[in-house]
Amino acid sequence: MTMQSHIRRQMLAERKALTSEYINYYQPLLDRKLVVFTQQFSSIAIYSAIQNEVSVNCVANHIQHDAIALPKINRNDELIFVEYEDPNLWQKGQYNILEPTTEVVNFVPEAFIVPLTAIDYTGTRIGMGKGYYDRYLESCQDSVLVGVGWDFQLVNEVLARQSHDVPMDYFISPSYFIKF
Repeated sequence: MTMQSHIRRQMLAERKALTSEYINYYQPLLDRKLVVFTQQFSSIAIYSAIQNEVSVNCVANHIQHDAIALPKINRNDELIFVEYEDPNLWQKGQYNILEPTTEVVNFVPEAFIVPLTAIDYTGTRIGMGKGYYDRYLESCQDSVLVGVGWDFQLVNEVLARQSHDVPMDYFISPSYFIKF
């Protein structure tokens, strides 16, 4: 097992074990930082949190909805970003994750808020292991990439950055705001 696989497994187990008390206490601390930080962007990509990921729903409440892009896996098993719509209209997609039913966005977001399982102090991110975000983000060099997670997801180990890994520009958590 690679170091990345080991760290991913460890972080997913820790995230799964989070209590509602922990989430309810720390989520608002992250929300405040995220809302202030994202106000500088005229367009942004967010995601729908799953499996105790940090929620980024607060961003949708503070930016025009026509400037929000949401991820979706298309029929070709590729990550695409589609227009924001009322979450009550979302349907379960390929990985049983609720996704919008809207069309592909006609803009490249100024910033991407990116989920992660771990990140190091150099901005190297470990995702879920499928590479969707890395493949998509490699063509978005002018966009600001913001990894978000819980405090424990920031690891001291320097993660091996592979050629396909796209580093984050920032990491935001309830206690951290790091520019790489």
